[in-house]
Amino acid sequence: MTKQRQAIINMLAKSMELPTAEMIYAAVRQELPDISLGTVYRNLQFLVAEGQVHEIAQGRVGSRFDGNLLPHSHFFCQSCGVPWILPTC
Repeated sequence: MTKQRQAIINMLAKSMELPTAEMIYAAVRQELPDISLGTVYRNLQFLVAEGQVHEIAQGRVGSRFDGNLLPHSHFFCQSCGVPWILPTC
């Protein structure tokens, strides 16, 4: 587990929204200023392939990522289309 991969997992664990790779990059740069966007993309691809992160593809808009592997629902804002996590009871 690299420090970059751990920082991405930690960021996703704290997020109640489903961030894009660019949002993850901006947040992780606060902790690791030398990280590159390419590193974030490569680590996200690895984490998705390993089943540690879910990718929510939004067609031409791109993908969002979810680190919460427990059962839960997503809802999408009807105005802007941004997805959010809705915990199940």
